[in-house]
Amino acid sequence: MSMKYDDHLMRDYNRQMLRAAFRSLFWVVFSERKSAKKFTLDAFAQKLGIGKSSLSRGFNEPQNWTIDKMSDMADALGINLVIEAQDAKTGVIYTPTGISASAPDIKTAPLSTNSWTRPIVVTSSKPPRHIEAKAA
Repeated sequence: MSMKYDDHLMRDYNRQMLRAAFRSLFWVVFSERKSAKKFTLDAFAQKLGIGKSSLSRGFNEPQNWTIDKMSDMADALGINLVIEAQDAKTGVIYTPTGISASAPDIKTAPLSTNSWTRPIVVTSSKPPRHIEAKAA
């Protein structure tokens, strides 16, 4: 079974966008920590047990971070990662503990088959809110 060329391009695009989203997420948290607490790139790298230049490269070059690396980064930044998946057709939100919200609870329906043009649910200690993701 061969994958069509367009399907392969879309899969690669979605992977790159997900990698970019994780890089952006960790950079936003690091930047906030840096301005609020004088947390430096050196201190962040030390907590990860890597060199400053290696960490800097991770933010400047496309990386395929492992789950372990992202877990270590979250720990070093003092954050909890929240895992959710949204069904592309129904809008149902799944979490590791079950269904978080059903389609009627979702205010914005999926817009297309491209996962990066659909709403992204951002969770925190407050109720979820919906923001529109923009393709790069």
